[in-house]
Amino acid sequence: MPTDGVQVSSSGEVQVSRTDEVEGASTDEVLVEAKGVVELEATVETVRGAVESADRKFDEQDAAGGKFIRPRWPVVVSPTEVSLTDSQVDVVDDHIRPVLTLARGLADLADAWAAFESLRLARGFLVELGGPVARPLPLAVR
Repeated sequence: MPTDGVQVSSSGEVQVSRTDEVEGASTDEVLVEAKGVVELEATVETVRGAVESADRKFDEQDAAGGKFIRPRWPVVVSPTEVSLTDSQVDVVDDHIRPVLTLARGLADLADAWAAFESLRLARGFLVELGGPVARPLPLAVR
């Protein structure tokens, strides 16, 4: 059974750890252990780069004589720029607010990535940019 841990520093760094135990093995035996710090801005830049790359490919296809309607690419916002709504701020303790705000920002980033992947996969000429299946959010981890 996997166990996950997430820690968020006051500077917005996210540390993620995951441990998977081997089925049937003693609890002391571990199959996988991965730890790292998610680099939020590097992750955002990777997502923005993928959107920009798809947009350039769209321009190339359009210039080659295609009559395509430009997709409305999702807006990619850094999780550090997201804020809670007024109603959420009023009910959340001050020491929990930064974690929930960052979690909301990460969820929004994941939603933007999923929307981008849907748009990319719906256009055959963009499939070559990442393959025929939707990719997970490309987290930059150090």
